[in-house]
Amino acid sequence: MIGFVRDKRLEDGVYPALAALMRDIADQVRGYGSLAAVPVDKVGNTRNGMYLTSEALRTLPKVHDSQFSPEDGKVLARHKSSLDTSTKFIPTWVKIVVALALVLGTMIGWKRIVVTMGEKIGKTHLNYGQGASAELVAMATILAADQYRLPVSTTHVLSSGVAGTMAANGSACRRRPSATSSWPGCRRCPVRSCRRARSTSSSAASSDRRPCRLARSGFAGSRAF
Repeated sequence: MIGFVRDKRLEDGVYPALAALMRDIADQVRGYGSLAAVPVDKVGNTRNGMYLTSEALRTLPKVHDSQFSPEDGKVLARHKSSLDTSTKFIPTWVKIVVALALVLGTMIGWKRIVVTMGEKIGKTHLNYGQGASAELVAMATILAADQYRLPVSTTHVLSSGVAGTMAANGSACRRRPSATSSWPGCRRCPVRSCRRARSTSSSAASSDRRPCRLARSGFAGSRAF
């Protein structure tokens, strides 16, 4: 499973290992009644297995050697959706707190943000059309990054959009403000990529430590979960 998620190369043992891992997760959850009832010392192992299974199910349709019928594809999609619902979620209170923090921060520090974006990136002030264009470009870039799971910095994207409108308008950009606003994003993106890769690798390694009955397990049994 580790090699498949990392190298995206389908081998003979992938389907049996995936089936065994899915049955293992189902047995753990069924044994405790629900995910909420899983003991604290076993939650990490269970969640790692769920993360690894979700990544494997996301990768399978992209591998040229794998051929699924429409029914099997729907089963895989439903199972991946159920795993993601259980692991990739944000509590409502966290969303509310983050939204309030953003609102309060913008209310307090709006002037510095507006002056930097509107006056200091380019050598001329930003007009309404350029502001709208920069916002649309930033929105499209962030949506595309979210769709393809690419780590981006909103500050980097927006400042790049403003700099692009300045270049399109024929006005030069100030070197220091542009570099200052772009450098943190350039620094954070590789770090986020490394953290994500390390997290996926550690999840795979943790889940693969459990013994799996690869020789006897079949993929058809995974539909039960």
